[in-house]
Amino acid sequence: MGADLGGSNLRVALLDAEHRVVCRWRCAVKELAVEGVREALHRGVRAVAGSEAIQGVGVGVPGLVEPSTGTVRVAPNLVGLSGVALGPDLERDLGVPVRVENDVNAIAVGEWARGAGRGARAVLVITLGTGVGGGLILDGSLYRGPDGSAGEVGHMPLYPQGPRCACGARGCLEMYASATAVVRAAQERGVPAEGGALSVACAARSGHRAAREVLARAGRALGVAAAGLVNLLNLERIVVGGGLAGAWDLLEPHARRELERRAFSAPLERFRWVPWQLGDDAGVVGASILARESLAP
Repeated sequence: MGADLGGSNLRVALLDAEHRVVCRWRCAVKELAVEGVREALHRGVRAVAGSEAIQGVGVGVPGLVEPSTGTVRVAPNLVGLSGVALGPDLERDLGVPVRVENDVNAIAVGEWARGAGRGARAVLVITLGTGVGGGLILDGSLYRGPDGSAGEVGHMPLYPQGPRCACGARGCLEMYASATAVVRAAQERGVPAEGGALSVACAARSGHRAAREVLARAGRALGVAAAGLVNLLNLERIVVGGGLAGAWDLLEPHARRELERRAFSAPLERFRWVPWQLGDDAGVVGASILARESLAP
């Protein structure tokens, strides 16, 4: 079983031996306390398990996770989870082994194994949602770094005099290319954004000049960040997911222009930039794969 605990929703899914989704369940989590999140996970597992014997559960969490202990060290968008030993708590609740991992790491594993990252050995998955997250596959394996914090592309400093980010720094990528940043910038310019970032995209497709400018700014920021990452890591692919992925056609020309201006020509010959294939299932698929790996002898 895989679970994807995002900033807004909790998704739980039952998957078969080939990590294909058999049954799904979802609930909103924005107002839930820690105990509420645990109870919601328990309800979701019960709802989709039915009579199936569950071998293990993988849970993707938006924050810095210590995979060996299942402890959420820091969760900026779900602050009540910071410092919580979520893995051991859930194992007691559910009676099965539980693997806790950063949510975008789980998405990266899902997209690399079964989605847009298949066949590549150096892949970065970027999610454009409440924040900007990143998950790295290097040499065909999930790369966490020595402290488990690798992949935090949302907090790459792009513009030192830019707006202050929730992390305390200025000019982070997240302040330009997250769905939250796009909506905020759109509202400041009088663009209709009641339906979120995709409303901004809809306005842009209808010819709204300010909406196009907001998305162009987000695309340029992504291109600047991607150029540095391609040069540094010789990436073969960047997979773009999250709520803003539906506007990729509007972001991509601006992102590509900045990337081609700044990145070395040799890695660009191999490099591809693509939207995710699994969509909202990517996190639960990756979490289930990681759960199965942790059960292997």
